[in-house]
Amino acid sequence: MKDHSELWKQWNLKLSQWQLRKLAVTLIESSGFFHPIIAQFVLIGQPMFGQTARMHLDAIIELLEEPQVCQAFVETLSKEPAKC
Repeated sequence: MKDHSELWKQWNLKLSQWQLRKLAVTLIESSGFFHPIIAQFVLIGQPMFGQTARMHLDAIIELLEEPQVCQAFVETLSKEPAKC
């Protein structure tokens, strides 16, 4: 399991800027049953993207496949991000 905390901070900041944090939390929590299926679709599409996008996709796949990681990300989204 990799440490994706920097990516999570970026995601949290962007979602906060777009005022979508609460929606993201709701979608993540309500789609739990489908996380493995969604992860497989993301994995299949991964070769179409560059290296930078692949880092984000790897983090998304891990988030969807590991319930503990998913819960930690939801907790991260629940906190107000630090402004840079």
